[in-house]
Amino acid sequence: MFGRIEANIESGLVIDGTRFVGTVRVDLGPGGTVSLISFNGFEVVEDTPTVVAVEMQSRVWLRLVDATLRRVDLDDFRRI
Repeated sequence: MFGRIEANIESGLVIDGTRFVGTVRVDLGPGGTVSLISFNGFEVVEDTPTVVAVEMQSRVWLRLVDATLRRVDLDDFRRI
């Protein structure tokens, strides 16, 4: 479960022909959290460090940003 999803854009994002820099947030709606379910299982072994990498596919969802509001709607984010 995520309570905040945001990206700090330093370069490389162009929205409607205009460069975009700054913070972009995913609007998590009235509940303020979102659960993302993946069917890729992993094993956790007792007393052994476990590293979990989450690929958020930012190259996809950042193109959906509303540049004026500096956010991405949750429904758009979920569709990725």
